[in-house]
Parts: sequence; structure tokens; C-alpha cells
Amino acid sequence: MLFDFLYHDAVLKEYRAILADTKNPVHLIKKISAAMAATSAKTVNVTIRKNETEFSFKTEAFSLRGDCGSHYNSWSIVAADRRKFEELFGSSADYTPEEILRITYARNVLYEAGK
Repeated sequence: MLFDFLYHDAVLKEYRAILADTKNPVHLIKKISAAMAATSAKTVNVTIRKNETEFSFKTEAFSLRGDCGSHYNSWSIVAADRRKFEELFGSSADYTPEEILRITYARNVLYEAGK
């Protein structure tokens, strides 16, 4: 029982530290997930800046709805765009929440970095 209390206190302390750290990627992931939850889109357009190169592509919306960990996999990118993505960034490249500049669907901006 003592272990449970100590464990709960440690988890609570870590959770508060994450909430206080506004630069933590968790906050970006939550914003992206919330933006995606507000739409019924099957695919969305994503613009990223990776290695000082800006690139836009179409990807499956479901891949942006959940927790990505530290990166989003390129396998959800539409095939033609995925080939261009791999040419630019390499075959094993993926993209992170920090690299996403904008997510759009039908000319509507769902998410924009810094807003």
C-alpha cells in the first residue's frame, strides 16, 4: 500500500512537470490530436519543415489522431507523396510533431504551428 502511495506521488510529480514545461512535445501532440478529432476527414494535407526544406504531402488522418510517440511514420503518406518524401529525406525518414507547420483539409486550416 505504501508503494502505491509513493508511486502515485511520483507519477503526479512527473505529470505536473510535463504540464509546466510548455516546450514538451506532448503539448504539440495534444494540439494536433485535438485538431484531428474535430474533423471527419480521411486524408489531410500536411506541410512540414525538415532539414530547412518545406514539403507538403497528403497523409491518412488517422495517423495524426493518436499518440505518435516521438515521430509520425511515413507509411501513412499517400504513395506518390511518400516517394517524393523519401527522395528528399531518405527511405527511413519520418517526421516529428515539431516539424509540422500546418495541417489543412478542404482549404480549412486545422492546425498551424505557433497558434
